[in-house]
Amino acid sequence: MKATNPTQISLRAAQVLKLAGLVLILVSAIDYIMLPIPLQLGEVDWRVRMTTEFVERGIVPLLGMGLVFAGYAFENIVGVASPPRKPWSDLKAWIFLISTIFSIVFLLLVPLHIANVFAARSQTFARIERESIQTEEQLESRLQQQQNQINALLSNDPNLNDFVSRDGLSAEQLARLEEFREDPEALEEQIERIRENLKKEIAKRKQEAESSATLAALKSSVRIGANSLLLASCYIAIAWGGLKKKKRVQRPRG
Repeated sequence: MKATNPTQISLRAAQVLKLAGLVLILVSAIDYIMLPIPLQLGEVDWRVRMTTEFVERGIVPLLGMGLVFAGYAFENIVGVASPPRKPWSDLKAWIFLISTIFSIVFLLLVPLHIANVFAARSQTFARIERESIQTEEQLESRLQQQQNQINALLSNDPNLNDFVSRDGLSAEQLARLEEFREDPEALEEQIERIRENLKKEIAKRKQEAESSATLAALKSSVRIGANSLLLASCYIAIAWGGLKKKKRVQRPRG
């Protein structure tokens, strides 16, 4: 059985690493192209989702580039590295170019994502405000309706007697009805207390919803912003390494 040359094994490993890295980069490129389809640039939530998913996918092409450079490193170790036959076939040059583009994109995504997140928060605040106003209007309508019904019962003894006999009210409830009939202002005060308590509950829920929206916006801004900066720094390092190498190659010998 013919023994396998260690150099051949290293060369195959280098080829596999470069191929795996290239596949990761291409898959990531296809994913990025398909990600924004269909375009909804006017929707703030869509823009937030796009910047978030773009950053969260940023590690995949970076891993691919790492595998490609690992493959080149294997070739250099075993001494089988060869210069590209044509400039456009130099995979490392393409990676340096892609890294430069990614570094710019991820730097721009930091302020863009933060702006989109707080725009979405403003929309959430507006929705919470509308819902609170709508809830208060519904509350006012129900209270007014109930007050009118009670007044109608209190002003009509036969109806009141039928209501009492039908619903089987407790002694306390009967005493309250009697109080309302003798003192109409007591009913007004009772309705007002209920109104104030419910309005306080609505205001509390509104504040909790706004605090939750603000916290979510801050967490998203910090998480995606920090991740985007880290990715940008990695891509800048790769692009800068390629630029320095190009300068060394072009530097005239003394």
